[in-house]
Amino acid sequence: MDITVSSIIIIAVFLVILFVLRKVSKIAFKIVSLIFLASFIGSLVLGFLVFQDLKDLSQNWESSDKILVLANDKIYAAVMTTFSDAGGEPQMIDDLSRYQSAYLSGDYETMLGSNYKLFIFKLSMFEKNDEEIEAGETTLSKRELIDAIESEDAVGMIAVELAKDSGAPVDAIKSQTLDEFGSDTKYKGLLFGLLLQDGMQNDPLFIFKQYSSGNIVIYPETITFKLIKALPFSLIEGVAEKVIGNIKG
Repeated sequence: MDITVSSIIIIAVFLVILFVLRKVSKIAFKIVSLIFLASFIGSLVLGFLVFQDLKDLSQNWESSDKILVLANDKIYAAVMTTFSDAGGEPQMIDDLSRYQSAYLSGDYETMLGSNYKLFIFKLSMFEKNDEEIEAGETTLSKRELIDAIESEDAVGMIAVELAKDSGAPVDAIKSQTLDEFGSDTKYKGLLFGLLLQDGMQNDPLFIFKQYSSGNIVIYPETITFKLIKALPFSLIEGVAEKVIGNIKG
């Protein structure tokens, strides 16, 4: 009799457990299905937003003005450029006072003004070493370029280096350079351009890798750039290459 009662109890418990597991499995299946559906819809929405963003980049990159700023704890140089084949030369910005105050307060909207994009590059992202960079008819090391940018007399420091190669008087080189560029601040814009150009020539994804590492601020930060910054670069390298493809073509 005890065996029969025990067997009934065991069978009853088993049936209850089976019933519960069946209910739970149905709920779990529904949850998994909903998660999959939400992920699928989210992927479609994200893909559409990225597509629209890439389309906007492709249409506006070359023809729209962009502000490129070089800074650490302060702004060293700023350049306005269109990156257009038909556009003129980049414009070196002389008066940095308006950008300085806005930069220190994080007011990127003011820095952007009516331009299409704002890029703020950390000077510290460029390695200070003896690697040579072509500068016209001569070469300068990255160390010399960065030291000049950080100094109060970039024209004078570079003039000393140029005089070593040309044999021309330092004062004459300095005077000629200032006549051409107008100010030390504008000349720093040129040196900044040499550093940036070198980085991009050595690695087409240079800007995107540095941005992913937090060394560049891009404003406005659209969905594509948010994605590049949020995920490990190895996972979104294809997106970065797609951005470059849209910019070039």
